[in-house]
Amino acid sequence: LLLAGLLGTPLLAAFVREANAVAAFGMISVLLAFVLGLMSWRERLGKFVVISMAVLCLASGVVVALRFNALEKARNEAVATEQRREAENREKTRTAQSTRVVPPPQPVVMTQPVQLPPGVPIQHRQPQRRQTPEPTVSVEEVFRKANAAANESNGEEFKANVWASGVIEEDPVKWAVGGYGGSNKTLLEMMALFAGEITRLNVVAFESSRVPVTNSFGPLGKITPVTYATMRMSNGLLKHFAVSFRNKDGRWVGAEVWFPRYGTFSRIEFKPEKGDAATMLKTHLGSHSDFRAVEGKPGMFDVFGFDEKADKARANADVRVQELRKSLDQFDLGRYMKVVSAAENPELPYMGENEPPYVPEKP
Repeated sequence: LLLAGLLGTPLLAAFVREANAVAAFGMISVLLAFVLGLMSWRERLGKFVVISMAVLCLASGVVVALRFNALEKARNEAVATEQRREAENREKTRTAQSTRVVPPPQPVVMTQPVQLPPGVPIQHRQPQRRQTPEPTVSVEEVFRKANAAANESNGEEFKANVWASGVIEEDPVKWAVGGYGGSNKTLLEMMALFAGEITRLNVVAFESSRVPVTNSFGPLGKITPVTYATMRMSNGLLKHFAVSFRNKDGRWVGAEVWFPRYGTFSRIEFKPEKGDAATMLKTHLGSHSDFRAVEGKPGMFDVFGFDEKADKARANADVRVQELRKSLDQFDLGRYMKVVSAAENPELPYMGENEPPYVPEKP
């Protein structure tokens, strides 16, 4: 059994693809050999098996200890090297700042004012402000062209003519990809994301104050067009993702990509005797919370919670309401608030259902 466990396991692994089954066979064989060796301790073969396995275990422990010690030593050396490098860089910066030469002040030259003939008005030159033209192609059309190029595996159309002309000059495509691996992606990886059949496309307008709804890397612009897309892949599964756009010289180009999080809300009623209810809620919830007034129902508000998992999104919404009540109680305002309905687990990610549609600015 000992030979079967030690030598038979590698041989069996060459013919059987199930790694778990092969490992189980080896472990069971060695364990049975050890048990039978203990039961046959008085015999020479039993003692040989037990002593051999003890020596193997001891040798393995020594090898692991030596390996761990070497890795720890290498890590300490790397940390020390990094600290020395940072110290050298700080010293170089300090030396460069202390030896910087300040140029002498330039002499002021007084000029005589220009005398204009009587009756000639003085004309002031107004600074010309460059205005970015509004794109003539809509955000939705740009997205659909990117989808068509990805389905046809047309990398040139996707990169140069459709998606990121004037922004991307090299591979990998340097996009901020929130929730999509958190790093830069190659052209093929981005095309794979956009490939498939569009089953739903929603173009909405995001304000900078609505950043908590997204898991993007940076703040959005004052008014940013965002597309929420649901795509059916070749295997029949659905994928959801969002893309923000920016105006690049009169042309929409992709700026950020992220996977939408799950969103749900707890509905509350807040009717203080004086003061604006929405302003009070914004003060007590803070800038990192999201809430909306319920249309057609004065004093009703939805407090949202978002997360990558549906149950955590529901829990976040309930926690926001609990924290809001504690904050209001400190100012004797909690008595004006009551929970109308608790949050529920969402079935699908938040796809911008509560956002207003994007309307291009008029020139």
